[in-house]
Amino acid sequence: MENTIDELFNGNIRPNSQLPRITEMFRDAENELLRKLKDGENELFRDYIGRIYGYHSETVRENFKLGFKLGVSLITESLK
Repeated sequence: MENTIDELFNGNIRPNSQLPRITEMFRDAENELLRKLKDGENELFRDYIGRIYGYHSETVRENFKLGFKLGVSLITESLK
């Protein structure tokens, strides 16, 4: 089951077809900001965004897994 959850989270199973569009919107906004910033500011912004993405990715992944585990627990309890 752990594998299926990871596959779903990693986008190999796609229940949400709007995700690529939303991701593109974020990428466009990031690129626009990078065009407007000065060179030194660009590096700082890229570092900041990289850290946010890394933290957010791990947080979302763990919450995603916990949500599935909670759902399975609820189903298991309801079948008793």
